[in-house]
Amino acid sequence: MAAETITVYIDPTQLVAQSNNGYSLYLAKMVNGNCNVIWKALVADSTDPDAYGPKNVFNIALPSYQVNYTDDPIVEGSVTLTTSGISTPIELGQIVTLDKYGIFSEPGNNGTALAVSITNQKSNNPHAILLDNEGNPIFLNTSGMDITGQPSTMQPVDTYQVWFANLQDTGTIIASNQSVVGTVTFSDSDTDKSISFTANQAWEDGAPADKEVREALSNRGGNPIVVAVTATLSVAMTTAAATYLGSHLINKFSSNLKPSSISVTLYGKSVTVNFSDPKNAEILSALGPDVYETAVNDALKKAVKDKAFNMGGETWKLQETRVTLPQ
Repeated sequence: MAAETITVYIDPTQLVAQSNNGYSLYLAKMVNGNCNVIWKALVADSTDPDAYGPKNVFNIALPSYQVNYTDDPIVEGSVTLTTSGISTPIELGQIVTLDKYGIFSEPGNNGTALAVSITNQKSNNPHAILLDNEGNPIFLNTSGMDITGQPSTMQPVDTYQVWFANLQDTGTIIASNQSVVGTVTFSDSDTDKSISFTANQAWEDGAPADKEVREALSNRGGNPIVVAVTATLSVAMTTAAATYLGSHLINKFSSNLKPSSISVTLYGKSVTVNFSDPKNAEILSALGPDVYETAVNDALKKAVKDKAFNMGGETWKLQETRVTLPQ
């Protein structure tokens, strides 16, 4: 499976509010129907390189995992996972044995499909830990593993949770006082997902709802501004593809964010998409240029899958968004 990307947008008013509260932004992966260990954390301090902002991108490499264990007692709330063994790489469908000395065997391929399994021979009820390919804890088996020979199975699924809460370190058990939680689920064909934290402190699928912003400010007057996003293609288009793209790419955009015009340069291998819906610069400030770049990127992804475009295998690079303010 290819890497997955989660883009988290934060409404400007909530960005300020959550930062002033000192809340961090967290990401956790669901395993066995639960998210119980903080996987990734972004802090509120804007001077910190790991601080969150209006747009936050989590790149997730899958499906490589590691397993380990801990003998430490588990306290619900905030306990750093101090592992007792040596983390062992393992793939989905594999099973590994933890012997009585706390040493893992080589993983075998006769485990449960789409899961990671451990057969425990250690007598002091150790807790199994599932880690990502970089060694960051994803999930902790809080009930411990028995020694009856029944494997302890951990089945990760492509579902994640995001939320704001008080400061906790990556690799700690999630505190029970979570705020409103957003859920992101990938299907077999998805690799990119977006979720937005709105001004109403609610999580919504997709990029910010720009239509609501425009409607709220539609009567405030002012000349329109123009937002231009240019994509440079990797392969020069045929005349037919360029003509069709210029006429029909607009249909690949959602109804909430339609371009005002699209121009195609055949030999320059570029497509420029212009948006002039915003009524004033304050709307652009609320949305941010990333919203328009995401819209163009998503529309082109749909276009390359359309056989009528004859653009199979085409890739592109987005140039820096250009904003023309009213005179």
